[in-house]
Amino acid sequence: MKEARHIATGRIRRASEVDYSEYHGIFQCPHCKVALRLRKEYITSNGTTITAAFIHPPGETELEKKCPYRINMNFSATKPQIGFPNSREQCFKLLKKNFLKCLKNYSKVGIMESYSKDQEALESIGIFMDLNHKIISARQNGRYILELQESQKIQNLLRDKEYQRINSYSEDSIQKKIAILSLQSRLNFVTKESNSLIWGLEFIINEANEDFMQKALDYIFGKYIETYKINFIEFENNLFEQMFPKHKIDMGVGSLSFGRIKKVFGFELSIIKQANEVLSNDKLINNFFEQMYMKQSPQSSDSNAVIFNEITKIHNQIFDYLIDYLVNFPWHCLLY
Repeated sequence: MKEARHIATGRIRRASEVDYSEYHGIFQCPHCKVALRLRKEYITSNGTTITAAFIHPPGETELEKKCPYRINMNFSATKPQIGFPNSREQCFKLLKKNFLKCLKNYSKVGIMESYSKDQEALESIGIFMDLNHKIISARQNGRYILELQESQKIQNLLRDKEYQRINSYSEDSIQKKIAILSLQSRLNFVTKESNSLIWGLEFIINEANEDFMQKALDYIFGKYIETYKINFIEFENNLFEQMFPKHKIDMGVGSLSFGRIKKVFGFELSIIKQANEVLSNDKLINNFFEQMYMKQSPQSSDSNAVIFNEITKIHNQIFDYLIDYLVNFPWHCLLY
């Protein structure tokens, strides 16, 4: 293959432009995520020029063996039979289909399904989904991903996950002894798993058309609803609150609305509507990301300072949800 992902930066690089000093162990196939070997351009004995390329190692998993970017050569034939992918578009359509299938199987419940009988909730979810499509699909998130890699935030999360698993066992249990013995081998996979998670985030960002994003977020946020890790929607009824100020009502999954929507995923609905309107303007999207990467509060003189500050909170919270979800994502399910 002519292009591969440079893990250190997350960028796609051409084999013809790569220096030997930077190739070892840090280039990855965008599809099957295996580490690739660089073969520089050379001239054969009969004068034929063989252009530079990234070469797949022998496939170990089904995903690696069936990777459409792998070149299969039949050396027993008179001429090499080289199989190239029919098209990048077909490849990514299949990958998106499999990815969504895995999300559905892993999540088991979706937002739309949970609130299908509540029209008011569905309308609020639609606004929230639209806002997230604007936030997640913005090309400026490339810098956010790069900062994730440089901070090693994800690798630390994966390490913490391993230690939490060990500490969950009783002190003298055989499970804890086995887990401790296998700890180092598991930690050796942290970098690879971190690369997979980064790939997953980039895949969601780069393939974030409206339909794909709505389905992906439906399953991802559905996982949090199912496990009750977050309060998804809060309902408000002023008359009821006045009559019963201390009474709490459990508005669990599937409950019907008894008043107007107050919050969606912990954010005020009014703020979500304003943020969605602001990010409908390309110039304001650029201004927002410039402010966010300044690592400081927006300038008070900016008429959008307050809403920019709220959008930053939404951006960071949404990506925290995505990262937390993908840390536990069963990547092996993409094989099927």
